[in-house]
Amino acid sequence: MKKQSEGRLKKIERIQGDIIRVMTNPEFDGATQKQLAKAVGITPQTLKKYLTPEVWAEVKQRRLHIVHAAVGDVDRAVLAKALQGNLTAARLIYKRWDKLQEELKTDKKMPTTLEEIDGELEQLRTEVALLEKEG
Repeated sequence: MKKQSEGRLKKIERIQGDIIRVMTNPEFDGATQKQLAKAVGITPQTLKKYLTPEVWAEVKQRRLHIVHAAVGDVDRAVLAKALQGNLTAARLIYKRWDKLQEELKTDKKMPTTLEEIDGELEQLRTEVALLEKEG
């Protein structure tokens, strides 16, 4: 009996781990639950069963890490353009620096939720796209 429960627990952990890996893979951004379930190799009903608050918390944590890394990549790309003499990129760097300084003075909280970070990342992508057009 004990072996059965250990086997069941391992199966649950494996399925939850697979769900987390798929849901944090950027290739599946915007995927439906049916598509996610297919990628994991389970039914949509099984997916719903395993989407516990703990699984959602882990997905959110991993997505935050991915988004933070992406924002850093965007900042580095803009800085590289500024260092190459792109004046628009330089203005953007100074604008972001000024914004950061102002936030530090007012103790404004840095973005911590996925939605806040996604918004900041989208704003940076838009600004980078403008820089590339001016390029």
